[in-house]
Amino acid sequence: MIRIPVRQRQTLRQLHLACQASGLPWVSYRLPGESEPHTLIHLDPTPAIFDASSANGFVIAPFDFPEKQGYWLRKDVLLSGFSPDLHQAHTATLNTRQLIQLSLLHEKYNQELEPNGEATSNGSNPVNQTTYEAQVAAALAEIERGLLEKVVLSRFADVPLPADSRPDLIFEALCSLYPTAFVSLYAIPGVGCWIGASPELLLACRDDRFESMSLAGTRSPQENEHLWQAKEQNEQQIVTRYITQQLRDCGLTVEVGEQETIQAGQVYHLRNTISATGQSGVFEVVNKLHPTPAVCGYPVAAARAFIRATEAHPRDFYCGFLGPVADNGDADLFVNLRAARLENTYARLFLGGGIVQGSNPAAEWLETEAKAATLLAAIAHAGVSA
Repeated sequence: MIRIPVRQRQTLRQLHLACQASGLPWVSYRLPGESEPHTLIHLDPTPAIFDASSANGFVIAPFDFPEKQGYWLRKDVLLSGFSPDLHQAHTATLNTRQLIQLSLLHEKYNQELEPNGEATSNGSNPVNQTTYEAQVAAALAEIERGLLEKVVLSRFADVPLPADSRPDLIFEALCSLYPTAFVSLYAIPGVGCWIGASPELLLACRDDRFESMSLAGTRSPQENEHLWQAKEQNEQQIVTRYITQQLRDCGLTVEVGEQETIQAGQVYHLRNTISATGQSGVFEVVNKLHPTPAVCGYPVAAARAFIRATEAHPRDFYCGFLGPVADNGDADLFVNLRAARLENTYARLFLGGGIVQGSNPAAEWLETEAKAATLLAAIAHAGVSA
C-alpha cells in the first residue's frame, strides 16, 4: 500500500487551505493509472459557468445538467504531485485581476492556516432501509407495467468524520487504495467540497477518436464474480445498447469490445469498452450520452421523471460528470460516482443502484451499503495515516 510521507502531505493541504482562505475554486485529481495527481486553481472567486466553446481546464456538471448549470475551472494555475509547490507552479497568461488574485494566494500560502469549513447541507434527511426498499418496490411496479426497463435510485448516508479528519488525506488514501479509479477532490465557494473515486468513464476524446464504457451490474466480493445472473446481464446490456446508439446518432463509427468483469472498490461490475471514430465535438457527444442508463435508467425521460418524483434529495454533482479538458478539445470525462460532499464534521455519501426486472428490494439496499465501503475505507485509512 502506498504511504505518503507527512512532509509531502503538508504542502497539498497548505495549497488547499490557501485556496479556501482566498475564496478560490480548485480541484485536485488523479487519472486512472497515473501515480501523481494534478491540482488546478481558478483565479476568480466565481467559477465560470459551463460553456462548451471554452475548452480550457476542468468541467464539473451536475446530474441535472443542462437544466442545472455546470462549472468550468480554468487552469490559471496548474501543479502536479502530492507535494506541489505554489512557487513553482505553471501559470497561464493572466490579466491584472487574476495577477492580483495570484499575489493574494501566495500571501495565504505562506501563512499558517486552519480549516474554515462552510456548511452546505440542504436539510434533507436520509431514507432508512424500509423506505428505500419501498421505493425499489414502486420502481419494480412501474417496470412490471412496461413504463420502465430500468431506473437508478439513489440515497445518501451521513457519516461522522474523525476530529482530525483532513480532505487531503482522504484524497491520498483514495489514490492509494484505488489506482484504476478517477480520484477527485474539489471545492467551489458557496457550492461545497466534494470527493470521489469513479470507476466509470463517460467519454475520452483524442482528435477523432472517442472512448466510452457501459458499466452496470453489481456483485459483492462474497458472490462469485464470474456467475452473473440474467438480471445483471440485462441491466448491463441496456446501457451498452444505449451508448452505442447515441454514438452512432452523432455520426460516429462504433466498435463494442468484449464484456468483462472488473473490480471497483469493494464490488464487481460488468463492463464493455466502446470505441468510436469520426468528426464530432466532445460536448456534442456528451450531450447525447448524459445521463446514461447506468446512472438514470431507460427510457431516460421516463426514468428521470420517476427519480424526480421519488427521491427527496437533490443529487447535485452525484451522477453528473467531471474531468479535465485540454485546449485542443482532448478530454477525459468521468461519471461522478462513489462520491461524497464533505462538511465540517461529516461526509454525505451518495449511493445508488440500478433497478430492473428481477431486482430484489433487500438486495438493492445491501448493494448500496457495499458501494459505501469505497469511501469508508479511505476515511478510515486517512485517520490511520494522519
